Amino acid sequence: MGEVILGGAEVSGELATAILHVLRSSGTCSDNEVEAVQRKLKFRPGVGVFMPDHKGRVPFGRRKTGKYDDGTWCLPGGGLDWGESIEDSSVREALEETGLESEYLGQVCTHTYMNVEHDSYHVTIYTLVRVLPNQNIYLAEPEKFYEWRYFDLDALPAPLAFLDTARAAARCAEVLADPNKLVAWECRP
Repeated sequence: MGEVILGGAEVSGELATAILHVLRSSGTCSDNEVEAVQRKLKFRPGVGVFMPDHKGRVPFGRRKTGKYDDGTWCLPGGGLDWGESIEDSSVREALEETGLESEYLGQVCTHTYMNVEHDSYHVTIYTLVRVLPNQNIYLAEPEKFYEWRYFDLDALPAPLAFLDTARAAARCAEVLADPNKLVAWECRP
C-alpha cells in the first residue's frame, strides 16, 4: 500500500482516511485530488449498519453468489459513494438493501483490513441507525440477497461474510447497553 504526503507529512491508513474526509468535507481539497489519493491508497471506505428492532435484534442478509461467498451473512452496508458522508451512506445503504427508512445515530466502531494479496486496504465504519416506525423489512435487492433475518447480537448467524463483524457486534451490544459509548460527532461543511 502506498503512502501519501499530506501537508508535508507522510500518512497512511486510518489517519489518511480521516484527513481526506475532513479536507473533502471542508472544501480544502477538490474531489479530483481526494479521488487521486484514494486510488493511490487503493481503498474505498464502507459502512456496516446496525439497525436494531424493538427487541435489540439486528437484520443480517444472506448473500447470493457474487464478490463474496454465496450463503454468507452480512449487515446492510456498502461503499460510500463519492463525496457522500458516513451519515448519508448509512441511511442510503439501509434503505437500498432492506427497504427500511432510518435515522443516523452515530458510529459504533471502525475496523480496518489489509488485503496483501490484492494490495488493498479496507476501512469499515460500523454505524447505528434508528429505524423509523411502521415499516417491515423486505428483500429490496433480491439479486444480491436470499433473505433478511433478525439475530441477537450474542447469537450471530454463520458463516459471516466479513471477519470483523463479530467484534463490531460485541461493540454494538455495549453501545446499546450504554448509549454514551456511541461516537456521535459529524464532519460536515
